[in-house]
Amino acid sequence: MSIQYLPSGGCEVSGKELAQRATLSRLKDFLRRRIDALRKYRDLRKEWQINRLAFQHLLYLDDRILEDIGVTREDVRWANKLPLKKNAALELRKIARTKCQAAHQHSAKQYWL
Repeated sequence: MSIQYLPSGGCEVSGKELAQRATLSRLKDFLRRRIDALRKYRDLRKEWQINRLAFQHLLYLDDRILEDIGVTREDVRWANKLPLKKNAALELRKIARTKCQAAHQHSAKQYWL
C-alpha cells in the first residue's frame, strides 16, 4: 500500500490502490446481488414445494369427486409428476376445461341433430 502524506496534512493514495478498492467494491456488489438472487430462488422453490404438497391432497379424493371436478385420477397423477416449476393445479385446470369444452360441444351437436 503506497500512501503519500502531503504537506497540507492530507494523504494521497496511488492509482493502483484506488483501482483495487474499486474492484473490491464491484466484487462485493456482485456477490451481494448473487446471494440475494439465490435467496429469492430458495424462497420461490420453497413456495413451489408447499403448493405441490397442497396439490397432492387431490390424490386422496374419491373418484366421483374428481369426476365432478372434471378430471380423472390419472390426470391428477400426471400433473403431480410435473416439475416443481410448473403449477400442477393450473395444468390440471387446463385439462378439465378442455374436457368440459369437448363435452359441451358433443352434447350441443346431439341436441341440434
